[in-house]
Amino acid sequence: MNLKTLIPILSFIMFSTFLIGCVFAETETFTVPALHEVTRNVGLTSGDKISGSIVVAGGGGNDINFYATDPDGNVIFSYDHVTQRTFSFTASKTGTYILHFDNRFSTLSSKTVTLDYSVTPSIFGLPRDTFLYIIITIIFIIVIAILAFVLIKRRKT
Repeated sequence: MNLKTLIPILSFIMFSTFLIGCVFAETETFTVPALHEVTRNVGLTSGDKISGSIVVAGGGGNDINFYATDPDGNVIFSYDHVTQRTFSFTASKTGTYILHFDNRFSTLSSKTVTLDYSVTPSIFGLPRDTFLYIIITIIFIIVIAILAFVLIKRRKT
């Protein structure tokens, strides 16, 4: 394999590795006291996707009210008396999104919450998976075009 062939292959591998590695993940366990709400802030850029899960333990029902708000304070989703729940949304605008863990309905029991989530950033305003699909498709088309050109050129000679 010569240097002219090796450089594009290595460049593609490095570029792909960079894109695939661009995911931020967080796992945290914390306590939400009775009659209180605890929040977690997540800074997102428009197009970023956040997905994760929560697991609640403690108290009579092992449950909590769980909801998220956007940078303007609008509720994105809301779940009452959750024991275990997955969630996912795409940021509609850049700013701080807030995950709310509301235990104000419980007068005696604290709750232990395990929050696990990841943020997949957008690339040029597109979801990462869509961007990668487009890039791979373009590369595939270019490779096919080059192969066709080489084959046609060889036939003529």
